[in-house]
Order: sequence, then structure tokens, then C-alpha cells
Amino acid sequence: MVEYSNAERKIYIEVARSAGMSNSQIFKTIIMRVNGADERKRLIIKWGELMGLEASEALRIAQRAGLVLTIRVPKPVQD
Repeated sequence: MVEYSNAERKIYIEVARSAGMSNSQIFKTIIMRVNGADERKRLIIKWGELMGLEASEALRIAQRAGLVLTIRVPKPVQD
């Protein structure tokens, strides 16, 4: 895996946003060929910080997009 400097990451984010990509689309591109949940989460947090997101918000966006799994058990549906 290629490591980019923070300056290179910021340029990528600016270009992606100017192309109309959402945060979840940017995350998807970043972790496309990354194996391992911990490594994916680490990258999402690192890039999210450069996007101005808190770690929890970056992970929430990624979870909603189906990029990382959550270990929470779904709440039972009340009838």
C-alpha cells in the first residue's frame, strides 16, 4: 500500500470534492483494496481528520455506506 503525505492527502480530498464526491465516496476509494477491519478504520479516521471530521463521525459515515462493519447487535423491533 502506498503511503501519502498529509499534503498529498489534502490535495486528493480537494480534487475529489471539486469533482462532486461525497465523504463516503472518498472513503470508499481510499479503502478499496485494503484488507482488515482495523486497517480500514485507521485509514478512515486518518483521512476523516484531514476532511475536518471527528473520528466518530468519519466512522459513522463509513458504517452508513457499508464500508466498515459495526459490532452492535440490532435493537429488537417493537410491535
